[in-house]
Amino acid sequence: MTDLGTPVLDDHLHLDAENRGIDAVEDFVHLGGTHLLVVNKPSWHHGVEADEGEDFRPVFEETVRLVDEASEVLPGRACPCSASTPA
Repeated sequence: MTDLGTPVLDDHLHLDAENRGIDAVEDFVHLGGTHLLVVNKPSWHHGVEADEGEDFRPVFEETVRLVDEASEVLPGRACPCSASTPA
């Protein structure tokens, strides 16, 4: 892909290591993408039934881990956006 001469941001990506994971980031880069805003998947996708705030910690930590991996692949960087998601 030719450099587009400008940053290209995907502002809402649910990155999932159990599915395409970093392969999806590599495809995004190949198509000219430079930056990602990675939104955590709902807790129940990680097998977490949250009853209180602390229960979301493993979900948020997984999001941050994937963001770190994505930033190694991107010409720009990835940033996490984590919040509890109601059912």
